[in-house]
Amino acid sequence: MLKKSLLSLALLAAAAAAAAQGQAEPVSLEVVQKSFYPYRDGVPTVPGLMPGMTIDQSNVEQFREALDPAMYQFIRNGDTGIKVGETTSFDLHPSYIEATRQYSGDVHLGEKHGEISPTIAGRPFPQEPSLDDPRAGEKLAWNYKYGYNWGDSAAIAPFYWKFRDMDTAKVERTLKMNFHFLNFTHRTSQEPFPAITPNPRSCSAASTSRCWSRSTSRTPSC
Repeated sequence: MLKKSLLSLALLAAAAAAAAQGQAEPVSLEVVQKSFYPYRDGVPTVPGLMPGMTIDQSNVEQFREALDPAMYQFIRNGDTGIKVGETTSFDLHPSYIEATRQYSGDVHLGEKHGEISPTIAGRPFPQEPSLDDPRAGEKLAWNYKYGYNWGDSAAIAPFYWKFRDMDTAKVERTLKMNFHFLNFTHRTSQEPFPAITPNPRSCSAASTSRCWSRSTSRTPSC
């Protein structure tokens, strides 16, 4: 609660600063709260579904509407089961939320598909999608492109993928990787803000990786 209260004060301060500099009117606090804190007033519920219980073949029909169609089919076939846990909210970094508030007020789609007005940082379209908006899907796609994945930079080392036989559970292949990520634009938490310059190739982000493989059947090239 304290973090969210501090964020609200920061957003209000950013709004005042933006107004003083002649920028577009910031996104309203109500829109920001609804976009980034969907569980603020309570979590979704399904009748009969409680933390600690297991969804399996014996009760999957009761909870079908709460499951992805493919997952429902897996459980119905007896391939797997799901132990239900508490609903958890993974809050994004406050700097990304503040950037959304400060910079997304005047973002709009272009006349053609795949076009968007210049964006600085944050979620381009924080407003809730509308079924009456024929271009709602485009806005969601742009939100995904400029979404918060790992922050402004990150490294995952080592990172393992294990390939198992579905019938025997035997590990047939193991990939060990090192991943490195860097955002060149739309930066909110690590200097420089909001972009790295010079950027002669106009890259929005870049990633590099190294890969090693151990296989019981073949040695692929990575």
